[in-house]
Amino acid sequence: MNLFALGAGLIALLCGGILIYIFGFGPLAYIISAAVHKVEGRNYLKALGVFGLSIVANVIIHLILKQFIHGFLLWFVAVLVNAVAAILFVWLFYHVGLGKAITVWLLAFAILIGIGFVLVLFGLIFGGIALKDTIQTLIQQYSLVLALI
Repeated sequence: MNLFALGAGLIALLCGGILIYIFGFGPLAYIISAAVHKVEGRNYLKALGVFGLSIVANVIIHLILKQFIHGFLLWFVAVLVNAVAAILFVWLFYHVGLGKAITVWLLAFAILIGIGFVLVLFGLIFGGIALKDTIQTLIQQYSLVLALI
């Protein structure tokens, strides 16, 4: 088994997975959440806008806060500020009240955590299978080298 091909395949899978998460699963969470809360005028573009702008705001906020705060406090404050930013984006894009914007974001956040958990679980399962096969191949090749010596 070629380890370089395995590495290149994993990088391609990771990049494709990130794009699927940004353009598929992220907006899906906001669409489901808005449908559960019966928000009028929900669509993919609004959900993508909320999710995409939340990612951009997350990066900007983290870069700014990193200059002043470090460690666990950085993570905690960044999560709170990002939650406020995402709620404001929901409020802006969906034209709902602040209470409904908070509940839409909370449900979308819970759905995104669930999706992330399932994706990480699948990644660990498939990564473990690939690692096991790679280690088996390396052990067989190493045994062959030792038998030749």
